[in-house]
Amino acid sequence: MGKLIDVTGELGLRYLGVQRSATLAEVASEDGWNLRRCAHRRYPHLCDKLAVTARPVATLGPDIVLWRHGQDDFKPVFSASKTWEYLRVEKAVLPWHRIVWFPQAIPRQSFMVWLAFKDRLSTGIRMRSWGVEQVCVYCGEKDESRDHLFSACPYTFTVWMNVAERLLGAAITPDWADTVTSIMRPNRNKLDTVLIRLVFQTSIYMLWRERNSRRHGGANMSVTLITKNIGKMVKNRISSLKYRGNHKLEGLLRRWFTITAV
Repeated sequence: MGKLIDVTGELGLRYLGVQRSATLAEVASEDGWNLRRCAHRRYPHLCDKLAVTARPVATLGPDIVLWRHGQDDFKPVFSASKTWEYLRVEKAVLPWHRIVWFPQAIPRQSFMVWLAFKDRLSTGIRMRSWGVEQVCVYCGEKDESRDHLFSACPYTFTVWMNVAERLLGAAITPDWADTVTSIMRPNRNKLDTVLIRLVFQTSIYMLWRERNSRRHGGANMSVTLITKNIGKMVKNRISSLKYRGNHKLEGLLRRWFTITAV
């Protein structure tokens, strides 16, 4: 049945004559449940259920702690996943979620890419609504949107071509939606699937960091240098994974060297 306050609400506790801080032992006695006589009139179903519910008595042993695993499912062990599933607001799975959340990703990059997919990065178009004008620091485009900043801008598209052309081939495009669709393509081998996701996330991360550096007066990084830094970060991430033996991703670093070989 759960907590009494969840059933009756704050006002219901007053009608029942139960203090909000009362323990179960204080509400029950050998003679029955210590509720006001008018309780049955307002909460007949509750009172009927209590009438057939065993009251806590010392002979039954000490109380035990039970954790909620579902609506009416209580168990003596705690489950973080069950608690999360019970507390969260469940929504439909988004088609791009595997581009953002995957085991080989770098957490800070995943978070930034998630913000990009939700279009919540403080781009020039969003800043305009706050009374701040911000053009694209790479090419001077007046409308600095997410789609422009990470796809259509000549600077960023050149970087994207440098790091992803061998993975995407003819599917590479200066359009955000088309790029996402290409990355989600299912008929790609496992190694290349992981690599294109890493390259995509690292590119978003590095381009956004460079954008902010330029906006605040930092030195401008050339296309060649930022391309090199993206490749280095991807290589370092792959090296840290240490896949060995018969693991399905054991050849990930070797595949990366093959792709990036001049």
